[in-house]
Amino acid sequence: MVTNHFEFERLIITGASTSYERSLFALIGSLNCNWPGHPPILVYNLGLAPDAVDVLMKAGLMVRDVPAFVPHWRSDFTWRPWCFHDAPAREYLWLDAGLCVLRPLDDAFEAIHRLGYFSVALYNHPVAPSVPDPLRRNAGIREDALSEMISISAGVHGIRKEGAGAELINEAYQLCLNHENMRATEPPHRHEQALLTLMLSKHFGPPLLADYHVYAYHDPSGPGIESRQKIWVHRRKMLDEDVAFFSSYVAKVGPTH
Repeated sequence: MVTNHFEFERLIITGASTSYERSLFALIGSLNCNWPGHPPILVYNLGLAPDAVDVLMKAGLMVRDVPAFVPHWRSDFTWRPWCFHDAPAREYLWLDAGLCVLRPLDDAFEAIHRLGYFSVALYNHPVAPSVPDPLRRNAGIREDALSEMISISAGVHGIRKEGAGAELINEAYQLCLNHENMRATEPPHRHEQALLTLMLSKHFGPPLLADYHVYAYHDPSGPGIESRQKIWVHRRKMLDEDVAFFSSYVAKVGPTH
């Protein structure tokens, strides 16, 4: 169960394996360059190389191994609800390792503090086809209710782990222990994104949704990147020179980039 005794008030959490190592370093560097004074960062280790873990630890970052808590823990992003449950903070903001932070995200934490959550709309991913029937039934969600929901991003979200937020985190963790609740559907479901979407609607009602173009856009030539965009979802397609630049600031504050 989520405890009311937290090591941190606010925490940025992320996770990565070896295949996302370069992107993870770039994410951390982008935080240090483009959000000076950001909250502490906790990295969940999904199979990083020992030398990568050593770099993170020497940079003063926290690293936690994700245990094999169920046989299917690596499948369908089941590990992610475990991380949300484990995060030792009253308020956490999850940022995928394949992201680049372009501007400070204090407003995301303000939403978490005031609303109990921060969520980003994904209008191009309908909810109904992406929810496994066992998950819907076990979560106690009516089938007709799915048409009223809007998918939210699991890659950029935050929760206050008290009250309704604690109930959300606890139920999501219990549901993920059953692989039938996490298994991909056809069309391929969005893994733990379906779980998080259902849980947010169930425990908070229809959520207030942040602008996808500001907080989860993936096209660097699209609208807003020069004036409003705060997160770029680069999906490991960042230029090598930019990866190198940000990676050089894993352990220190750098210039805006």
